[in-house]
Amino acid sequence: MIDATPTRAATPTGCLGCPGREISEWCALARDDVPTLEQGRSERVYRPGEVIFHQGSPCFGVHCVASGTVALRRVDAEGRSVITRLVHPHEALGVRTFFAGGTYSSTAEALTEARVCLIERPAVKALLARSPDLALRFLRRLAQDLRQADDEKLEQATLPVRARLARLLLSLLERYGREAGGGFALDLPLARQDMAALLGVRPESVARAVRALVDDGVARFDGRAVVVPSVDRLLEELPPGA
Repeated sequence: MIDATPTRAATPTGCLGCPGREISEWCALARDDVPTLEQGRSERVYRPGEVIFHQGSPCFGVHCVASGTVALRRVDAEGRSVITRLVHPHEALGVRTFFAGGTYSSTAEALTEARVCLIERPAVKALLARSPDLALRFLRRLAQDLRQADDEKLEQATLPVRARLARLLLSLLERYGREAGGGFALDLPLARQDMAALLGVRPESVARAVRALVDDGVARFDGRAVVVPSVDRLLEELPPGA
């Protein structure tokens, strides 16, 4: 993992021109509030492996992922670093720490080249004071994150590794997949070890699940390149109602 300050600033796109504004929490803002958002915003492009903020560092505002994929990593008591969550374009980073106070509980690391904006704390506080709808949307996001965390704990306790891997592949296909020969393909944005951490298993368990999917013709793996001939076959890996 590279611990470095980004070497290049992004070419500013502006909040009004951001394609994710209308589907993010910031869509609650009135047009008159956008200048406050812009004045408190800085924007950078991070290379793969560069750190956006560190576990244990103070929170200076709310980050927004404009493009790319960001991983949240947490170091446990034994010094092991594992990915606990992936953050995708148009999603916010550090919201829980912003509202709860204190320091970040995870390190945010760019998995791919990522364009990330920071809305500084004074601007966020001013916008929250003027827009109750913005505050409500962030609270709703926090509630959804908690529900997702509960669902993931349940899956880790009940679903076999193969089904959990299939669900992760479906989620990644939805965001990064492209049509390929009647099926779909994607380039995995994370290593097998990190996939294992997300699934709550050891890397060798992921390797066995990958081999099983390959042997049954559900998917083909070549390094980080994955081909899924039929999404329906992949969906069949999930139990009914999952």
